[in-house]
Amino acid sequence: MNLNYALALGFSAAISGLLTLVVINKRSSVGAPGLALTMVAMFIWSSTYAIHWSVTTPQIRNFWLDMTYFGALLAPTALLIFALQYTNRADVLTRRNIAILSVEPLFILVLLWTDPLFNLFYAGLRTVDSIHQGGPGFWFNLIYS
Repeated sequence: MNLNYALALGFSAAISGLLTLVVINKRSSVGAPGLALTMVAMFIWSSTYAIHWSVTTPQIRNFWLDMTYFGALLAPTALLIFALQYTNRADVLTRRNIAILSVEPLFILVLLWTDPLFNLFYAGLRTVDSIHQGGPGFWFNLIYS
């Protein structure tokens, strides 16, 4: 348990949540949908990681560490969507291209949640506090992101 990290991450989550509300109110602005999605991803990432640092039970900490990946996997794609919208390149955001961009995050989530069976994400190198080394899925996601 590290309350300093938890407080800092909780503050980050609060700011991300407030920015999401501000951007939703300005949804007609260029890039607003992509920025809102990015802020939602950052809110999920920060808040779940704050919970991870707030609890003491190893199993619960591991669960919340895994939950951070819902935000961490959404953030790079959301940021790309925002950048394309903001630079008036939203025409490339077709349903097909968004589906293609969704493949890697969904694949990594499958690797993450099946890691106890196959050791393809953490590869048995996970500690209670963090991941300093990972398996092939971890490194593939890092490079992809």
